Amino acid sequence: ELPGFYQRRNIATVLSTIDVLRESGFTIKENAIRNGFEKVISLTGLQGRWQIISKNPLTIADTGHNEAGIMEVVAQIKKTPHKNLHIVFGVVNDKDPGIVLQHLPKKAIYYFCQAKLPRALDASQLVEIAKKYDLKGKSYSSVRNALKSAQTAAGYRDLVFVGGSTFVVAEVI
Repeated sequence: ELPGFYQRRNIATVLSTIDVLRESGFTIKENAIRNGFEKVISLTGLQGRWQIISKNPLTIADTGHNEAGIMEVVAQIKKTPHKNLHIVFGVVNDKDPGIVLQHLPKKAIYYFCQAKLPRALDASQLVEIAKKYDLKGKSYSSVRNALKSAQTAAGYRDLVFVGGSTFVVAEVI
């Protein structure tokens, strides 16, 4: 159920863990493993991992928020057919945003926002920091306003991506 290409590595980790558990005496049946992979979202309630939240325009949210996660998300974006890229993006204020901003695509329209929590970095501050990485966009007073603006501006073959912080993604799913 988890469509992101990066899930392949996660699957390998799960299978290795199952091998270790079996070696330790746990009985784990093949059909249970298959069922777990096929129904991971419905069984766990996991959301926000390359999750399609709208098909017109195509809008995808992902909670990848650290350097490794953003790199995987950017690779997935590159493999997703689209004409123009619109990115709704917000981060928390207790982490260095440059660590993830440096990996984001320069050829995108950014809608910088802040989640409804004290830890959220002010969207106007994020705009200024993003300029250092040649990322261009406007600040929005809320995640919802940023998403609405991105989806309104997006054309038929465009992609809207929502991410940066798990809290930003949580507000749209």
